[in-house]
Amino acid sequence: MRRAQEAVAECRKSAELDPLSPLYNSMLGYSDYYQREYNQAIEQSNKTLEIDPRHGAAFASLGDPHWQMGN
Repeated sequence: MRRAQEAVAECRKSAELDPLSPLYNSMLGYSDYYQREYNQAIEQSNKTLEIDPRHGAAFASLGDPHWQMGN
């Protein structure tokens, strides 16, 4: 719906309200990825993996920006 900035703001708000939620943190990593903020997405994905080292979505949101950057 072309409301990416609103979506990112909601993801950030969710992660702030529940900072230990791997789901909200991985969603934030994906929102950074879709905004082409690849370094920020990698940083957020690593943070998510610190919270839950087995969270599958965090691995995906970590790999995608690396792939886009040619790493």
